[in-house]
Amino acid sequence: MKEQLIAAGRWSRVLGGSIYGYPGKRVRLDATGQLVKRGDQVPHFSLTGDVKILDGHYRDPYIMGGCIHEEILKYFPELQPLARVHLSGCDGVPIHAEANARHWAGFSKWSDGRPMAPDSNYGRREIETASDGLQWAPSTLASHLRVSLSEAREIREAMARGLSWRQILDTMKLLDRWSNDAAAARKLLTDVESAALV
Repeated sequence: MKEQLIAAGRWSRVLGGSIYGYPGKRVRLDATGQLVKRGDQVPHFSLTGDVKILDGHYRDPYIMGGCIHEEILKYFPELQPLARVHLSGCDGVPIHAEANARHWAGFSKWSDGRPMAPDSNYGRREIETASDGLQWAPSTLASHLRVSLSEAREIREAMARGLSWRQILDTMKLLDRWSNDAAAARKLLTDVESAALV
């Protein structure tokens, strides 16, 4: 699948290795933010990173890598806009927003019609049982939609009442919020690319 890089930024910081259990060594944290398009997919944001030992004595110098947002934000808090839209489309909408929201709200079903509880995926421990008897994952729903926990509860209640996804988006003004999140991430990437050209 062909990949088109639309915008990117890279941030690095050398740290003392004792933080990661390697006293006397130096390690480097690299963070990469991107807006990328793969094939026919909608362009999406990502923020990934890696931490590796800098001396050349290790066959595998990597300590950690991937979607290590907590580690990245500890040293680069200014990258919060990119962490916020990680795996969201260029418009800021979380990938598979409605389908994943319905799943985490407890409204997914197996092919035979049985409810698919969110704890059947990934062993979630923050499961609650709603008044309708269905299990759901409030914190994961809030995280997925980038809303507060109380707003996640409001959204779940709206779904239970049968409101359409469009009505929920409009009532909660989610598209505006997500668009603002995407604009902040794009600005961050654009500012980094502009600084690199100077």
